[in-house]
Amino acid sequence: MGSSTKQLFGTSQEEIERILQPGHEYFNLNPFEVLKLPLEFTDSDLKKHYRLLSVLVHPDKNPDFPDAHKAFDFVSEANKTLKDPEKEKVCRGLASEARRRIIEHSQKGHYVDMETGKKLIDQEAIVDITDEVAFNQTLRLFVTKLFIEKQAKAEEAAQLQQAHKRREEEQRIQKEKEKKHQREQEEHWEATRDQRVNDWRSWQSGAKKQKIAPAVPKLKVEKNEKAQK
Repeated sequence: MGSSTKQLFGTSQEEIERILQPGHEYFNLNPFEVLKLPLEFTDSDLKKHYRLLSVLVHPDKNPDFPDAHKAFDFVSEANKTLKDPEKEKVCRGLASEARRRIIEHSQKGHYVDMETGKKLIDQEAIVDITDEVAFNQTLRLFVTKLFIEKQAKAEEAAQLQQAHKRREEEQRIQKEKEKKHQREQEEHWEATRDQRVNDWRSWQSGAKKQKIAPAVPKLKVEKNEKAQK
């Protein structure tokens, strides 16, 4: 391992504190930063950086740092991400996109969002691209920003998916309730069929008994008052 690679890293304490610094949940979304890798790293770079850093933050070698295992987990996850061909492709793509945005912003005063086609102005993308040190610092920060944006979009999509599933579940439960109610009504209707028939017959029978024959009109008899006299 070359001395230049070793010089990138501090002591075990310094590296543990760096990885677990405030806001590390977002900072560590960027595996380049976790492993201190160049954006255009090689397989050899990845192996060297992971081997050295994993030793520095390993819990067994840092009994005085109870959170060393957390730092080690972040290092392991970053290494796993960049060893995965598909995930590595995404990470390199974000690095390329960050470079494109910064250069385009410098040249045109804005950059075009490739997803929406909108022209955007971002103060974080403003840098003198002729200043190599400043450009690289800005680039690495911007790469981290894109990782954070990617995570935010993924979380938003997951929330929308969960909300959609909840709505579907609520609709399913409502339909089940409606089906159950309809089924209970049909069962009740069938169960009371005989009772309804008997009630109808009883009503008809009672109506016949109460039927009254038409009244016969009385004949009016006129008295012959003269005959009585």
